[in-house]
Amino acid sequence: MVDDCHNCKHIIQYKEYHGIKKITSIINTWVFPNSSNDLLIKSKKHLCEICGRSRSRHRIHICVFCSFRACFSHGHIKQHFRSHHKHVFAIELSQGFLYCFQCRDYVFDQEVSTGVFTIRNHF
Repeated sequence: MVDDCHNCKHIIQYKEYHGIKKITSIINTWVFPNSSNDLLIKSKKHLCEICGRSRSRHRIHICVFCSFRACFSHGHIKQHFRSHHKHVFAIELSQGFLYCFQCRDYVFDQEVSTGVFTIRNHF
């Protein structure tokens, strides 16, 4: 995992241009839902849009840019990145880990992690 000492330059650039509102919105809705409507979305839509596999064993990720959901285990989320080169981030739906396709690793960002920590502790 890329840590703060070797921070992912792509997340830094993304935050400068977009901020983290979209990322925290995805985490609020898809990872740690805080409303009954979001909980319903999570229960019904945590499936790979290509093969239909569920999140429990196949590590479903959601594209930060277009909300496309696909499994990591079978490479479907990576296929999405290859066909949408500017869609460089995906969030793992079980724990909220942020994946950078350009770094080819999960990345740690203090600002994003603080948002996840705050959301988790809200419950």
